[in-house]
Amino acid sequence: MRLLATLSLTTPFMLWGVALVALPLIAHLLHRRARRRVIFPTIQLLQKSAAAQSNIFKLRRWMILALRCLIVALIAAAFARPLWFSDRQAEANSTRGTGVVIVLDASASTAQEAAGGTQFELLRASASRLLENLQAGTDVANVVVAGDRPSALLPRLTPNVSALQQQLKTLKPGFARADLPKALSVAGELLATHSGTRRILILSDLQQTNWQDGERQRLSDLVPPGIQISVVESASLPSGNVALSSPRTAPPRPLVGQPAQCVVRISNFSTATQEVPLLLRRGNDDPLSQTVRLVAGEEREVGFAMEWSDADEQLVTFSIPPDALAADNTAALVARPVQRLPVLVVGDEDPQEPGTGTYFLLRSLAPLGSAEDRFDVRVVRSSELTAKDLEAAGVVFVEAIAPMPARTNLLANHLKTGGSLVVFGGDPGMIRTLQSISSAMGSGGALPWTPGPTRELTATNDLLTISGGQWRSRLLRDFDEQSQLALSQIHFRRVLTSTAVNPEADVLLTFSDGSPALASRQVGSGQLLVAAFSADAASSDFAKFGSFVALMQLLARDLRPPLDQQSTGIVGQPWRRNEPIAPSTDPIRIVDPLGGVTPFATSAPGGGGVAGAAPPSMLLIDSPQRPGVYRFERSGKTIAWAPIQIDPRESRLDRIDRSALERLLQSSGQSHGVLQLDSASATLSNRGRPLWHWGLLAAMLMIALELASLARWPR
Repeated sequence: MRLLATLSLTTPFMLWGVALVALPLIAHLLHRRARRRVIFPTIQLLQKSAAAQSNIFKLRRWMILALRCLIVALIAAAFARPLWFSDRQAEANSTRGTGVVIVLDASASTAQEAAGGTQFELLRASASRLLENLQAGTDVANVVVAGDRPSALLPRLTPNVSALQQQLKTLKPGFARADLPKALSVAGELLATHSGTRRILILSDLQQTNWQDGERQRLSDLVPPGIQISVVESASLPSGNVALSSPRTAPPRPLVGQPAQCVVRISNFSTATQEVPLLLRRGNDDPLSQTVRLVAGEEREVGFAMEWSDADEQLVTFSIPPDALAADNTAALVARPVQRLPVLVVGDEDPQEPGTGTYFLLRSLAPLGSAEDRFDVRVVRSSELTAKDLEAAGVVFVEAIAPMPARTNLLANHLKTGGSLVVFGGDPGMIRTLQSISSAMGSGGALPWTPGPTRELTATNDLLTISGGQWRSRLLRDFDEQSQLALSQIHFRRVLTSTAVNPEADVLLTFSDGSPALASRQVGSGQLLVAAFSADAASSDFAKFGSFVALMQLLARDLRPPLDQQSTGIVGQPWRRNEPIAPSTDPIRIVDPLGGVTPFATSAPGGGGVAGAAPPSMLLIDSPQRPGVYRFERSGKTIAWAPIQIDPRESRLDRIDRSALERLLQSSGQSHGVLQLDSASATLSNRGRPLWHWGLLAAMLMIALELASLARWPR
């Protein structure tokens, strides 16, 4: 005789509820009337009740009792969640198990705290529960930890669920962003050769910014066809969080003895107004504090006034009290004050010939021509320009150079690495130079406006003046009303015209005809400023006035140095600082924020930190794995700091909208959508046809029949 079907129970312990059938039996016995003999003096006073003693009434009582017992049994059976397997299903499940890969989000945001633990602990417990529901002996599984470098707990799918659960217990959240597309690719590779049903279950805190990154790529492009992808919905935790980010000094390289500021961005990612005490510590100085009031969703830069008495580097740390996410409650920077700021002027004209643009630039930036000047100015011809010249400069001014591709490529690379470039475009030959720099930057270009031909203004009534400016911007805020008025009196005789202003550009100064005189554009991490005039006397008399000197010194002071000179890095991304280290036989070591020590390695030829080797040309941390301050030590002394932060996007704890998540999953064409944990567990433990809803329906019918019986046959 062949087995035609198999019945399985998802939660068999619920069958103990059948024991509750005893309750209606007990109630029946307690309410049963006891017989007793009553003797009346006269038979005429006794009135018999035929209905109460009839056989029909006895049948009614037993039928009501049977219905009540059946109702209790059906409800208990429904809670046991029975599933029906056909013969074909039972045979398939016995020979081919399901392959399951759980993608476990371990990004920095999963460390957010709530009552009873962290979000990651809840996700980890959910993963363990899902593994418990696999069918022993047939199903195989693995877990992919989704951090910045996703990896599987085991090299391949395994039926050894207990081994996976043991490794799960040791997992902790990381401090980087989760690379969800890469994690899905790893999960797809694990399931690629499995012959049975294949499923990917994603356990995530559903942080909105992380999932928005995944929207750029279809899920079906990340995994082999035929794999079912589902997201297991996690408990929603309070998303309130206040974060610190982007610490910096203003100006970027503060001058010794000059006023400066230490600035940090503070963000309120909660739905309520917050009053946050902000603390600053610098070396052994007394801490400074101020209370910042932020409305819901507000972000603001907060500064502390500073002044440095010497050129020694100092570590500056900002902090706020603990909240939902501790990893973003501190931010640090390395202040690198200098006696003089390095500035590079690239020009092919003689800097000693009066009237040339390089002549005026040199004297506006270094009027004394000595070490007492604020800026250390070097003038280099374009044919002699090298990458080393650009690395040493904070800001580069370009005036009247020939469009040599090799040199313009160097200037473009300076922008790509986070440097600042000020180009004077009034000379007729500079149009080709600007176009060459823009072409070297790639398809997006770099220019703040599309340059037209150079315009020569000869008639007095055609001469242009500067009539407007963004005087409250970072670069022009030091121009007072008197300086603005003086600037508006200067006439320009030769200017570079513009045909279209780039929407990403910021026009700082405007000519009287409405065309841009000076505009800035952020290009990657660098900044390009283009002036529509030249610094030479043929363009205008601007360079002969004090307002030109003030403008050049403001640009040289406030424009950012190259990115590799900035002090703060991001978890998971390389941190580097291009700076030769003094040779020594003592090795260099890196001390992480927890006090762990690792040898220092460098990409420079000959290695670094090794006795007898050539000194390294770069301080480098390949992939810092936690926020905090790393130290480079030699002979027990700190030679450099490397402050590291989490990615600011991780501080936003709000979740992706469920409908948006479902649309993203549906785009894969092979999704089970968003599941509750219980539903996901049930689909893993048994995969037959569920019968529990039929049990509840039958119980409801029995209740209806009982009520009808009571209404039909009253006592």
